[in-house]
Amino acid sequence: MKNETAVPTPDPRMPLTPEQLALIPLRHGSHDSREDGVCLLEAEAWAAGKPHTDADRDVCPVLARFCRALNDRLADDAERELLKPLVFKLINTRRSRDIEIQRIYAIGDWFLRDSVPAYLDLAAVAELLPFATELRALPAIVDQATAEAAREVIARALDLAIALDLALALALALDLDLDLDLPKKNLRMWRDGRVRSIVVLISRLCEL
Repeated sequence: MKNETAVPTPDPRMPLTPEQLALIPLRHGSHDSREDGVCLLEAEAWAAGKPHTDADRDVCPVLARFCRALNDRLADDAERELLKPLVFKLINTRRSRDIEIQRIYAIGDWFLRDSVPAYLDLAAVAELLPFATELRALPAIVDQATAEAAREVIARALDLAIALDLALALALALDLDLDLDLPKKNLRMWRDGRVRSIVVLISRLCEL
């Protein structure tokens, strides 16, 4: 009979391993100690061998803010399970200011051309569906020039009560009030799909 080595219980004093990460949930909010629980950013510090914190200085501040908002706006611990691939990817992601700016534009681009159109499609309000198409047709937002080109579309979005604050892109995308006549199972599948889209984005940005 094959003997399988049990994964050691996570020790708050030692760096977290990928195998141990699978044993612990990611929790909402910040915590006084690892014994009280960890959020995504606190798990990153643990995995990096740092003291307990949700503000590891070696993590890109843009990604840290993005991920902190993401962690706290997901519905529950089960949904936060989808974030675990990011724990080790976030380690040592602090880069130059130029890279931070690239990441900010990438977040804005994802929000404007991916997240908001997906929400509008789900809402299925006839008057808004053409706007979703127009957003997807925008040129990729990669710098100030392409951001300026999107200004007129953004202004009309604001007129339609779609809050498009690029600095809070993730928070807004996940905090929309989905007052829709959909079965809870279908809405959960839709939300999980959006979270997976975010995880792919953040994973890519970690590699810059």
